[in-house]
Amino acid sequence: MKRMFRGARLVLLLGVVAMIAAAIPALAASGPDASSAKKHKKKHSKRGPTGKQGPRGATGATGATGPQGPAGPQGAPGGPPGARGAPGATGPPAESAVDYGVARVINVRSGMVLGTVWTSNIPEDRNNAANASGTVVDPACMAGDTFRATGAIRSNETETSTPAGEAGAGLVVQGGNGQLLTAAQTTPPNPNPFGTVKVVSIARSSKLDSNAPETGNETTLVTTAAIGAPAGGTCIINGTAQFFDFNEAAGER
Repeated sequence: MKRMFRGARLVLLLGVVAMIAAAIPALAASGPDASSAKKHKKKHSKRGPTGKQGPRGATGATGATGPQGPAGPQGAPGGPPGARGAPGATGPPAESAVDYGVARVINVRSGMVLGTVWTSNIPEDRNNAANASGTVVDPACMAGDTFRATGAIRSNETETSTPAGEAGAGLVVQGGNGQLLTAAQTTPPNPNPFGTVKVVSIARSSKLDSNAPETGNETTLVTTAAIGAPAGGTCIINGTAQFFDFNEAAGER
């Protein structure tokens, strides 16, 4: 009996607690705090003016490069091509004729032709020369020998000027041991019509083959003095020759 009474009191107590808990929210909503909250909300419902802008923050890191966009359309073509320029002046006709120098070195005592040289085509500007040079050996020279350089001009030009051209030469003779034995160069006429250029007038040969000048169809350019006894009986002769055409006339082509 006592237990039943205790259980009934416990149930009654729990029911009272539950009713109080349920009533609390309603009391809070209708109490003086709720009314104050409404008044506060009503009082502060207006928005105040915007405050001053704050300082600017630091620039952020640069982002990655985006993908390349598609190519744009091709532009319009340019204007028409310019006018064609006038043709240039016609150059002089090519030279069909040739004239070149041939020179040789001879041991006067023995009559031996020691060597022959040929120049390129002689310039037509009445100023420049066609040149040739070479070195030859006389294995049987002896004391008292002299050496001569002769020359001729080969050409198929229609020649109207006289003389056909001019030429000069120089010779240096050494012994087999390199000792200088003699040296000589062309001696021009006096007075020299060509100033300081040491040349002599030269004849022209119509031959165009590559043979050396023949006796009677060449001009002596220089003759050396007699040499002393060469070492070993050997002579080394170094020679140069220059061919000009100071009297080149118009139409000689």
